[in-house]
Amino acid sequence: MRKERDPKSLLRWGLAAVVLTVLLWGLLDIWKIALFCLAAGMPGVLFTNAGIRRKEKKQEESARELEAAQEKRRQEQREQCRQARYSPEERRAVEEHIKEIFDPILRWDQEEEPERMSIDIALIPPTEVSPYWRAVTVGAGAISIQRGPVLVRGELAILLPPDWNLENKWPMRLLRDAAWDLLAEKETLGPGAAYRGFSAMSAGFAGAVLLGDLWNQYPLEAAKLPDGGSVFFFWLFPLLKPEWDYYLQKRRYIKPLEQRMMKVNPAADPKRPSCVDPLTWF
Repeated sequence: MRKERDPKSLLRWGLAAVVLTVLLWGLLDIWKIALFCLAAGMPGVLFTNAGIRRKEKKQEESARELEAAQEKRRQEQREQCRQARYSPEERRAVEEHIKEIFDPILRWDQEEEPERMSIDIALIPPTEVSPYWRAVTVGAGAISIQRGPVLVRGELAILLPPDWNLENKWPMRLLRDAAWDLLAEKETLGPGAAYRGFSAMSAGFAGAVLLGDLWNQYPLEAAKLPDGGSVFFFWLFPLLKPEWDYYLQKRRYIKPLEQRMMKVNPAADPKRPSCVDPLTWF
C-alpha cells in the first residue's frame, strides 16, 4: 500500500525547491550581468591597448628618426673636421701667435697622412721664464664650433714637466684624440669641456678638461686671423682618477675642482700627487 506524504513535508520540500530555483536564477543573472559587463568593456580594453601600442610604436619611430638624424649630423661633422684646413695666411698667423705668447718653436710633430683631422703639434722647450715644455696644436682651429650664439675656433695646449722626453709621444696622442673627440664627436669647445679616452688612460690619467688659464699664471690670448676672426687657445689639463671622480661628483662643474687644482703643479705629470682627497669631497 502506497504511503501518503505528510502535507507539512510536502510544503517544506516545495519551499526548498522555490528557494533553490530563485537562487539558481539569481546566480544565472549574476553571470549574465558579469558576461554582459565583460563583453561591453572588451572593446574599450582592446581600443586602449591598441592606442598604447600605437603610441609606443610612434615613440619608437620618433626615437629611431632622432637617432638617425643625430648620427647623420655626427657623420657630417666628422667629414667637415677631416676636410678642415687653415688657409696659408691663417696658418701663418696662428704660428706667429704661438711664437709670441709661448716661445720659439723647437720642432714640429707633424701628421703626414691624417686619418682624422690634420693637426700638427708645435713643441716649445722650457725657458727661464717658463720652466715647462709646451705642446700646442695647429689645425684644430680650422673648424668652427657653435658655442651659444657664436662660432668658436680653438687650439689646445698642454704643459709638460721640464724633464719630459721628446720621444715620449703620449702628449701628442692625447692632444689629437681630445681635439677629435671634442670637435668631431661632441661638438663642444671651451673651459669645462671634458675628454675621456684611451690616450688619457694609457698615459696614467682618467680624463682631461679644458681650462682658459692655469692657476692665474698661464693665460692664453686669442690669435687674430687676417679676416678679423679669432682662434682661441685652451689648456688641456689631464686629471688623475680621484680628480676625475670628484669632477663627475660635482656634476662636471669645473670651479670646485679648479680651486683644488691650484695646489698642485700645473704640468701634466701622472706621477704628481692628487689634488683631491675623497674624504674631503663634501
